[in-house]
Amino acid sequence: MAQSVYVFAVLGTSVGVLAELLWYLHEMEGCGITGIEVWSTSAGDELLRHAVDGESWDALDALLRLPDLQPAGAEPGSGHGFRSHVFTGPGGPLRDVRSRDESDVVARVLYERLRELRGALDESVQIVGSVAGGRKTISTALQTAFSMQAARRDRLVHVLLSEKLERWLIEERGGLHGYSYPTEEVAEASGVPVEEQVEVYDVVFPRLKLLRNDRLTQLLENRSWADVWSDLDELAGLELKGVLNRTHRWDYKWRLDIINMKSGALLRSVPLGMRVGAVYAAIGSLAKGERAGSEELVRWISEHDVGWKLVSEPDGADPDFMGDRMKAVSRAVHDLRVQLESLPSGLKCFIPVTERGRYRVDARVDVNLEYRPSE
Repeated sequence: MAQSVYVFAVLGTSVGVLAELLWYLHEMEGCGITGIEVWSTSAGDELLRHAVDGESWDALDALLRLPDLQPAGAEPGSGHGFRSHVFTGPGGPLRDVRSRDESDVVARVLYERLRELRGALDESVQIVGSVAGGRKTISTALQTAFSMQAARRDRLVHVLLSEKLERWLIEERGGLHGYSYPTEEVAEASGVPVEEQVEVYDVVFPRLKLLRNDRLTQLLENRSWADVWSDLDELAGLELKGVLNRTHRWDYKWRLDIINMKSGALLRSVPLGMRVGAVYAAIGSLAKGERAGSEELVRWISEHDVGWKLVSEPDGADPDFMGDRMKAVSRAVHDLRVQLESLPSGLKCFIPVTERGRYRVDARVDVNLEYRPSE
């Protein structure tokens, strides 16, 4: 069964790259094109609509059976048909993208639209984004949108003419604008076979929505372009500290608060039980940039009022009692690591690192042993 694809393209003044991509997807990959959506400046939109009215596009349409281009001003749909949209800012449609404000409009529009589109389309429909058009700020904005919203099977591609064909078009026809898509006529005249005239390759990009942490997933699914960056900056965790507090007077429950030191914002609160809280207090107090061994943790826990009675030292010499205590601490560290594993990637520096029976935390952790009520 043919793969259904939805082409999501940005376009500048070289409108031929769209026809080349559509031809390639249909003829070389056997895809069924369920929808086409183009975003460009007003100049690009005008050129595209003019090209679609031409004989070359009619021939491509007959070959691929493309959907009809909707009238100018049509609203973005749920994922079918053929639409061309113009980036529009506070001052109206953008004729070009040359300023920071115009680039911000493009980034916001592409991000919000791709998020909406991916939610509206069936998962079986693959979105194929094309960066082969428009200014570099437009292409990079599209790649950012895909990095933050693309599903596992979605693709981002670039389209190029073969070097030999490009040279022939310039020398024999005076430029590239007369070329639309691969044909036998061009192959015969240029000596470049149909299947070699267009090169399409996949652009590698990170797919952040596939990272398995709850806060990042919620952030990318629910936050608007205006809000998402401040939260991403917090997740980067450049200036963080953890504060470990006792939250119950008698039963020694604990809470780890992770704070952005620059803004003062509370990023995450993690409740901890008695044993994992006690061992975290020991690591946080001892391992200030160093590594604390199991024996050191045992002694610290035994000397402080943290609510955990380790294996008692028996009367007389018994070489096994320290080993039993160290095993109990090691189990607690393991449980602590498991409990903190769900922290977002930017906060994983608060998970204790184990190296040959020694422990450290690659983040600042302030430990308060006095009971402090939850706020």
